[in-house]
Amino acid sequence: MKRRFSIFIFILSLIPSLLAYAVDWENIGPGGGGYLMSCAIQPDNPDIIFIGSDVAGIHKSVDGGATWKKVNNGFASSSESANAYGIENIIFDPTDYNILYAAGWGGVYKSTDGGTTWTKVLGRGRSYGALAIDPDDHNIVYAGVGEIDIDKSGKGELYRSTDGGATWTKISKGFHRKAVIYGIAIDPDSSTLARTLIVGTGYGIYKSNDGGKNWKKANNGISNKKIKMMDSVYLNGKLTIYILCYNKKKKKTAVYRSDDLASTWTDVTGSLVQVPFSELKIKPDDADTVYVGNWIWRGKNLGIYRTTDGGKNWTFLSKEKNMTFGWLYKWWNQEGASYFCISESNPNIMIYGETSVFKTIDGGDSWSQTYTKDLGSNRYLGQGLEPTYAYTVAFDPTNKNRFFIGYEDIGIWRTDDGGASFVYSDGLNNVVEDFDAVSSIAIDPSMTSTIYMSIAPSGLAVDEGYASKWGSILKSTDSGGTWAVVGKKSSGLPKGAARIVIDPSSSVQSRTLFAAVYKKGIYKSTNGGTSWKRSSSGLGKRKKNIWTIKVDPVNNSTLYAGLNSFRGRKGGLYKSINSGGKWVKFKSFGNKDVIDLAVDKNDSNILYVCALGRGWKSGGLYKSVDGGTTWKLILDKRFIFTVAVDPSDSNRIYAGVSQWWTKVKNADYGIYESIDGGANWSKIDSPSHLYMIYMGINPLDTNYLYVGTQGGGLFKGKVK
Repeated sequence: MKRRFSIFIFILSLIPSLLAYAVDWENIGPGGGGYLMSCAIQPDNPDIIFIGSDVAGIHKSVDGGATWKKVNNGFASSSESANAYGIENIIFDPTDYNILYAAGWGGVYKSTDGGTTWTKVLGRGRSYGALAIDPDDHNIVYAGVGEIDIDKSGKGELYRSTDGGATWTKISKGFHRKAVIYGIAIDPDSSTLARTLIVGTGYGIYKSNDGGKNWKKANNGISNKKIKMMDSVYLNGKLTIYILCYNKKKKKTAVYRSDDLASTWTDVTGSLVQVPFSELKIKPDDADTVYVGNWIWRGKNLGIYRTTDGGKNWTFLSKEKNMTFGWLYKWWNQEGASYFCISESNPNIMIYGETSVFKTIDGGDSWSQTYTKDLGSNRYLGQGLEPTYAYTVAFDPTNKNRFFIGYEDIGIWRTDDGGASFVYSDGLNNVVEDFDAVSSIAIDPSMTSTIYMSIAPSGLAVDEGYASKWGSILKSTDSGGTWAVVGKKSSGLPKGAARIVIDPSSSVQSRTLFAAVYKKGIYKSTNGGTSWKRSSSGLGKRKKNIWTIKVDPVNNSTLYAGLNSFRGRKGGLYKSINSGGKWVKFKSFGNKDVIDLAVDKNDSNILYVCALGRGWKSGGLYKSVDGGTTWKLILDKRFIFTVAVDPSDSNRIYAGVSQWWTKVKNADYGIYESIDGGANWSKIDSPSHLYMIYMGINPLDTNYLYVGTQGGGLFKGKVK
């Protein structure tokens, strides 16, 4: 711990956000597993790759995909909501490859330092997907409104900047009011003062011959106008445009080509299979070679198709026999294409994927995954691409190097070497297929090979209505090698995502467990999960808002339960002193929503609660030193979603002020540390993803803080 003098502590209490100390954050995990939406390969260097995610922001590789690093400086900031992490498109400035633009759910962002930092240049309460830069004047930039990945949020709006993104003007006129903009083509032979612009939308093609002052529909030859992607290439003095269309109602796919600036279109669907496609790219040096990608998760022939004769014939490229796979292939087939990129300097190099990253260096004859390293014996190590929700971590109380991570989408993982490798829970899907979100893990303190976890189709994310109403509790007696369902309807436990705690003073042979099941209440088992009974007396109708539960580490018959109504009106904090037999509300705490709760390991009269008030317009970290009788607001910050107390030093506390989907003025997101029990706070360096939903300190190695994020995976940082 860095030495701090009393005068500095006084200053920090007044301006906590101005001072910090450096933390070397490591993004650890098995790699992959989150949804990826966009990519860009630097035109002159195929080793430099950017990938955009739905909830992780942007990852960058400088070694051709061998390793990755989040480059979210500007997305992870106090001025942005969590929408900033949804990136639909990334493009390079053709005159300076250090300049990039990224379009997504939070707006349009610009980087002038190769992606190291990002600044929002266009927002206006819109999501953006399509981007284009004028070939003769890099200060002229176009941006189209709409979430192109999921066909949503269309407003029929196209914006242009003539000063590199500093200011923008809406130039679309007559577009369908719900049109999503999927692509923008610019005729380089037209006058810069009156550009010919061609725009692909979900309602067809629009064309302007005067730089966007006037527009006309240009759908001659197009019968399927449900455009999903558009690309263009300028070769030998001619602009060639392709559009990919999919009519969901008719289940019809079509590809069209135009060589006359959208005056006419030719159907070049040819032999292409009739399944939903969402990706289309033209080979940079050959207008007759086109690639399309489909994304259905469990369909056949997922991945990339190619034509080399302008659409007459199509060939399926991403055949399993020509591919190498990481751990994701054991979970489900993941060859689908939700993004696709071709290198301009070497078109034989391409990357694509959905939750994986596949790369070819031979034009698609063979593909290799680049998101994880297979270490053998069912062990994997991520290469820095961590786009997942890390809900929780459970530390082995007898082995500092062994802990379990519970994820959304990718289940439970174990490390036996402090994060140098991760063991995949092979076979879990055979027990609870499609249930792959882990919201809670509990390790038996005496028999550490016995593990309990709550698993559901979706976990307990801090999003309104997101927690699953379906789920079960599983038990493993071999450190996660095999699993059996012990908490289910037939054993007395209702379906739903749950938090689990163990009474460590109960008999090892017949463990007492508690499960706080969202929307259902609290349930208790006195036989290691074989049977369950309701234990919600005193909670009344508010039991449906149960969110978290903790056991007093000093007196195990005392428990605390927090409620979350997502409105800050029907929450509250409850206590039981008879092992869940009866719950009593802390009236002094009110009806605030409880997001996280911590009990001091050394003094159970000291409690910390992350809470949000009415309408979630207020919130902060509250502390009680008298077992909950009275409370004091010790950190007045909204959206404090997680708190951790150092098990070896009760005065050292960490609080995570998290990005959320709502913008907060002067939010100052990040991690705050107190070394005097919450009297004073300083802000420390934070990880590159600030939607934080978990914090924990390994009781056997308190030098490190672990931070789980909703979209950025798990981070490990040395703080002491």
